[in-house]
Amino acid sequence: MSSANVKRIIFREVLEGDLRKFTATSADAPTGGGARDFRFTPFNKFDGVFARALAGRAKVQRVRKGVRTVVTLYTADAHIPRKDGTTAIRELRFEPPTTARGSEGRLAQLSKFGLEPPTGEGRFLLLIIEDAKGNVIVTFYSEQDFAGGKWHSTVNDFFKQVFAKPQKKNATQGFIDFERHTQWIK
Repeated sequence: MSSANVKRIIFREVLEGDLRKFTATSADAPTGGGARDFRFTPFNKFDGVFARALAGRAKVQRVRKGVRTVVTLYTADAHIPRKDGTTAIRELRFEPPTTARGSEGRLAQLSKFGLEPPTGEGRFLLLIIEDAKGNVIVTFYSEQDFAGGKWHSTVNDFFKQVFAKPQKKNATQGFIDFERHTQWIK
């Protein structure tokens, strides 16, 4: 993928415990499916880039500080490439922080996407890509993709910084915005 064809890429490392979120089996207790969201922190770093990448807006009611409140979600129909060569389209939603997690925005309900993460490829990232036409693509980028130079050198050079960071307990996350010439890695 060429950087000329991409407006921005938002990423979050997928840790071993995250894999169960994709299939709604992240809870060990029998009471429910567990967390199905990917959290992005701090929210103030991600708010603007998600607002630009996901052009749709949805007003929904949520409880904040014990009060029913209307919040705005960023939305987009996301294209999800499948291993069989087909593409699924699902609504991607980025939600603002909750009262309990005031600094975390989140991609909601990833279990509804039918994501097919790579296996046996070392570390890998979930990518939210906005292309030059405004399409949103949800895909993965692995260490093997990086080592093989699968993507344009500008993209690979950016992810070289990401994979240079040692793996840690908290997921590495960030973005590169080619329109605004900004990037951030945590």
